[in-house]
Amino acid sequence: MTVDSAVSTITKIISNTLEEYDQSASSKNDDGTRIPHPLDIVDDGDKLFALDLSLKDIALRTIPVSLLEGNGSTASELKRVSKDYYVRVPATPELGQTLDIDDGLSYAVVFSALGYLWQGYSDFDQRAEVIVNNYDQAYRDYIRDLIAGVIASGEQAYIRFSSDGENWHDSYTQGDIYISFKRIDTDSWTPGVKFVGEDGQDGAPGTPCSDTLFTQLQDTPTSYSGNAGKTLVVNADENALEFADGGSGGGATKFVDLTDTPSTMTAGKMLQVNGDGTALIEVDPPSGGDTVMSSSRTFYNDDATGDFEIDCSTYDSFYLYPNGDANFTFKEFTDDAGDTVIGYFGKTYTFAVVNGNNFTITFDANQTYYGDVSIVGSTDSTQYPMTLLRMYYDGFSWIVVDRVEVMDYEA
Repeated sequence: MTVDSAVSTITKIISNTLEEYDQSASSKNDDGTRIPHPLDIVDDGDKLFALDLSLKDIALRTIPVSLLEGNGSTASELKRVSKDYYVRVPATPELGQTLDIDDGLSYAVVFSALGYLWQGYSDFDQRAEVIVNNYDQAYRDYIRDLIAGVIASGEQAYIRFSSDGENWHDSYTQGDIYISFKRIDTDSWTPGVKFVGEDGQDGAPGTPCSDTLFTQLQDTPTSYSGNAGKTLVVNADENALEFADGGSGGGATKFVDLTDTPSTMTAGKMLQVNGDGTALIEVDPPSGGDTVMSSSRTFYNDDATGDFEIDCSTYDSFYLYPNGDANFTFKEFTDDAGDTVIGYFGKTYTFAVVNGNNFTITFDANQTYYGDVSIVGSTDSTQYPMTLLRMYYDGFSWIVVDRVEVMDYEA
């Protein structure tokens, strides 16, 4: 697959996502204005960067044949991977070139790259895993035998393509939408996996598989017909899901009947996890000071002075009222991927800063910002201007989504 084709595929998927988003009610504020989407700011540079990360990740996980090269050798061939040899790092993707990886893994690279660009593309991550797992299973014994010199490279085709999932050939042809791998241990082919959509037929450019229906999975029911009101259960062989009649047990039907919730409801109260972390309790809503509003994950502080640390791992909205000069730094934390970060990738955070008496207010100078993050105070002690910043964190820097100055804010 060419890099241009990979970028084009990613662009089409993002365009479809944004089109669906714009047509949804969740894309509009109460006043009808559009709420920015994390994918709005993704450009070709971001796509190439995500492809590079995905390419190197999948190459190291699968060790494709074309990426193994003997140290000092000029011919690409499989060698024993030891201290005397190394695995060549794939070339950085550039427009006009070809993805530096086996063709069978190219769509896994594209799907995985989408997962890097937006956390909402987890379904594409799963498709990448299917392709990588099938590839790994098909090539594991093959690679071991090649390393041991039992068989020669190029002796037999171990990947095949098809336009209908029935008629197969050794090399990709325009219109193919299925891929399959040869298992050396059983000398059999894995089931065909659809890797492009139906519009890849008849010579048209293919797009990533759009089959996302539950009934098209291999271990789920194939139809909803005749199953109204039934529930999903694991089958007797514990290897698939199936429909079954729902139980008639006497579970709780009201929130107050549960065993770990309040037994009554009190007007004006809000829910909070108890101190033991074992149940929900009713508490009074926040009235100011150092208070956390759990429903909106808002942090409130009316004396944020000096080097004041912002915790973006817990809160996504901050109302800050400095009582003197303040420099807002960011607390480091470990994300789900095990990386040390100061914010979640792809998340937009809101900072409302009220600055009276002309205090000097700054954001951490060690971070990179795209947009105006300056806070200007008032020389009039009766005025309390508020700066409202919404900033998107891309994993490396902060991007100002919008900025509002309220000069006559009444604190």
